[in-house]
Amino acid sequence: MNESIAQALAATANAERTSDVIRATNAIYRPLHIGMPPTAHAEFRDIAYGTDWRHRLDLVVPEGAGPKRPVFMFVHGGGFIGGDKTAPGSPFYGN
Repeated sequence: MNESIAQALAATANAERTSDVIRATNAIYRPLHIGMPPTAHAEFRDIAYGTDWRHRLDLVVPEGAGPKRPVFMFVHGGGFIGGDKTAPGSPFYGN
């Protein structure tokens, strides 16, 4: 990890998780996400898994994926009562 990134993260390690700290952490990681080369994969967006309009998921399958692959599951914050799986204008959640 880049030393300046490590120092910036260390500065927030014991901070209360306020919106200011979250914005500062996003600013640390944003440059690492923007401009990343795309990887070869297939994307399936907004697959319904329930009756509510919010019951939808995205599936990203790496190129050459076989039947026995590990699964990474991302659940956004919101306590299952609010929020969304995407953040328009952000490089973080739609990847």
